[in-house]
Amino acid sequence: MLFKNLLLSQFEHANIGLAIVFFLLPTLFLLGSSLALGFSMNFAGFAFFVARELIYFVLASILMFVLLMGFKGAETKGKFLHIMSAYSVNYLVIFCAALVAVILVAVFIPGFFPKIASLQGTNPSIDDLALAINSIDLPSQAIVLLLEILFLAVGIAAIILNFWVFYSIGQMVKATSLFPNLVFTVVFVGLSFLLGQALGFVFSI
Repeated sequence: MLFKNLLLSQFEHANIGLAIVFFLLPTLFLLGSSLALGFSMNFAGFAFFVARELIYFVLASILMFVLLMGFKGAETKGKFLHIMSAYSVNYLVIFCAALVAVILVAVFIPGFFPKIASLQGTNPSIDDLALAINSIDLPSQAIVLLLEILFLAVGIAAIILNFWVFYSIGQMVKATSLFPNLVFTVVFVGLSFLLGQALGFVFSI
């Protein structure tokens, strides 16, 4: 219900300021948690990462707008900022999933993050990482299994919520039957994935 009301509000009011806040939440969480846990941080590289993600945010919003023009027609005109604002809820979903994942690890395996952080600056190999992880006092096998199930549940929930966000935006632009709006959602997910891959390649050159 919270995400539904928020998504509707973002679409209706086109609050770009709040959209930028949602966009920044996952990256700021990554920065804050890394610093809090003692991880070394390349701020130039981090700024580069934020710039790439911002470009993706804008381009993905444009992609969604263009697709909706094709699927929904004239109803889409003049709604780009509304679509972009609503699309940002996707980043809030990512932030919530990341927060839950970190909390789960911190609660069930409290020595995990300090142990990984202790390897920063040593250029550890895969064997070093494996040795460090094996040296951590893990909970019982049943607890580890429970943690894996919870991780899987969080991941699946995040994927479903993001899919629902995209589907709902299509319905907010113009309500249609299930099938055409589902096709729009699937096409957008596929093309946005390719867009992300293309941007990653360009920024790696």
